[in-house]
Amino acid sequence: MAARGLPGGSSLAESATVRRRQRPMFLTRTFVVGLILLMWPLAVALLGILLLDPKGLRIAALPPSSPPSPEHPLGSDSAGRDILTLLAQGTPPTYLIGFVAGVLGTTIGTIIGLVSGYARGMVDTGLRGLVDVTLGIPALAVAIIVAAMLGSITTVQLAFVIAVLIWAFPARQIRSQVLSLREQPFVLISRLSNQGSMSIIFMELLPNILPFVVASLVAAVSFSILLAVGLQLLGLGSAEPTLGLVLQLAISGGALSRGMWWWWLPPAIVLISIFVGLFLLSTTIDRYANPRLREVANA
Repeated sequence: MAARGLPGGSSLAESATVRRRQRPMFLTRTFVVGLILLMWPLAVALLGILLLDPKGLRIAALPPSSPPSPEHPLGSDSAGRDILTLLAQGTPPTYLIGFVAGVLGTTIGTIIGLVSGYARGMVDTGLRGLVDVTLGIPALAVAIIVAAMLGSITTVQLAFVIAVLIWAFPARQIRSQVLSLREQPFVLISRLSNQGSMSIIFMELLPNILPFVVASLVAAVSFSILLAVGLQLLGLGSAEPTLGLVLQLAISGGALSRGMWWWWLPPAIVLISIFVGLFLLSTTIDRYANPRLREVANA
């Protein structure tokens, strides 16, 4: 009986292994946890916008520096604004900055990286030089100068400024991926079939590096949010309510020295959750995009 059970147990184990290998690698517990950590602040904020009275953003809407209470779970700041309302209104613009800047910067970098990696001669030299020069420019310093010159700008304008500063990072990474693919047999066959260069770049090369592009996008979103928060902590960038502005108001209002934890701790927790979620997503997608990591995971 035991001898007969062994083959069945072995086949069940093999079928489980096959199912595990057939499942997309990014659909893991780490991916799900990262997605939850990334999206719950946005979902709660959108619900709060629907339920909370926007009058809470007004100065002196509540008694100044009020501690949390059942009516106002996060209390008020030194100007009498409701912190929960301020947090709910400031969370979606923070996501907007990150995703607009990340998508735009990654799109520009992907196009330049694809063209530079596939082309040869002066085109590759010129684009590679442009990427190297851009990478040598400190993004935060330039963002501070631009934000100071422009003054108060909208969240979308801030996202465009950040996108101009971050496109070179994905461009270099994607170019290196294309360099390893452009000599592959499927690219040679496409050339022999008289397929145009742009068609080869966007129809043959791009689909093969798409998981890597997605990983670059997640990293770009994370860096964009970090840069936007850094600018607003310095009192620059958008004057619209964002998580960075809430923290800047808390710092300038002396929340730490006055023991007003309800002012600075909630936005800090939200930002930590966003960054940890993006890190977990980036790690999972990078494992899926990187062939070497994929082989280790499947072993």
